[in-house]
Amino acid sequence: MTKSGDLIALWRSIVRPFPAWSLGFDFLFSPATYRLLGTDLTTPSIARDRRVRNMAGFLGNAPADVCARLMQLARINADRTEAFFKASAVTYVSLPIALAALISDVAPSEVHDLLSDWLPHIAVVLFGLIVGPLYYFAGMWRAKQILWAIELCMVGAVDPLAPPS
Repeated sequence: MTKSGDLIALWRSIVRPFPAWSLGFDFLFSPATYRLLGTDLTTPSIARDRRVRNMAGFLGNAPADVCARLMQLARINADRTEAFFKASAVTYVSLPIALAALISDVAPSEVHDLLSDWLPHIAVVLFGLIVGPLYYFAGMWRAKQILWAIELCMVGAVDPLAPPS
């Protein structure tokens, strides 16, 4: 495997435990997300998370240059997911609301008739317009969690999980 292939394989092993779809569950059950109160949002929450501690085990065995490149990948990933979230929020939410407001000002009675006749279909479209940005938000949040976790591991604030016996 190439040097970049090794880096990507390590990256994927670190990212895999952080799927975007599970963010809702983690807000309820994971100390890394539901303890977001106070002035110290690092060590009491993220550092105790099982996935982050597992990541610390991966990073503890990696050379310093590999950890630095993983940090760069995490920053690139966080920046990209944030850009996609912002773009989806504008595209899926702001533009349709602005367009609906413009049309309702120009032709209010026609909009009222359209809403009355097509409300179930419009509700499905609105639901779809809301789900897209929410999923991009979850991806952005996960990307930032990965970045924060790598940073905490690199400064030594996370104890790796003990290997299973």
